Amino acid sequence: MTRKEIATLFIHETSSGNVEKVFNAHVSLDFIHHNIYFKGDRKSLIDAMIESAKTFKDRTVKVFQVIEEKDIVMTHSHIVMVPGQIEVIAIHIFKFVGSKIVEMWDITQLGPEEVVNENGLF
Repeated sequence: MTRKEIATLFIHETSSGNVEKVFNAHVSLDFIHHNIYFKGDRKSLIDAMIESAKTFKDRTVKVFQVIEEKDIVMTHSHIVMVPGQIEVIAIHIFKFVGSKIVEMWDITQLGPEEVVNENGLF
């Protein structure tokens, strides 16, 4: 499996509730992250992602772009947390060592109610 495929799988699996499965298969035990809302260790993010999957059971994700350069993979996604109510534009940046994710950054923006730009969000 390529790094791009692993990053995309990570986004889909964590969003659908298969958090521990994807972490066990593709994330280093020494993993750290930079999400400002949670402690920076692996377990804290796993717990938060499990809780999020329980809270937003109808969440859907579409990954639009995946870019790889050296040991970094970036995904650009559209996440609908609550259909018709809450949508998020997300960029995840993954650092890999070999085929394992060792570090992650995520940047999110709530989708606006009205989009002025004729090109849309994607």
